[in-house]
Amino acid sequence: MGLPLKVAVACSEATIALGDAAATYLSAGFRPDFLVSTQVGAVLGAFLGARVAAFVKARVVRLVVLGVLLLAAVNLLAP
Repeated sequence: MGLPLKVAVACSEATIALGDAAATYLSAGFRPDFLVSTQVGAVLGAFLGARVAAFVKARVVRLVVLGVLLLAAVNLLAP
């Protein structure tokens, strides 16, 4: 869509955090302790990721994102 890679990664993180909260609510009901801990982790990760991304080249960010997605895919496929 023409967005810079670092902006796209930040938007993706925000979308994942909202989806995570909704999935947690639907699967486990309203558990404030779990919802708060996952959202605090997502916000801290996004904050630290933005700070680190300012000093890292876009190619490195791309490789890290691809690595994390590959690990997530393998984890989903493993029995």
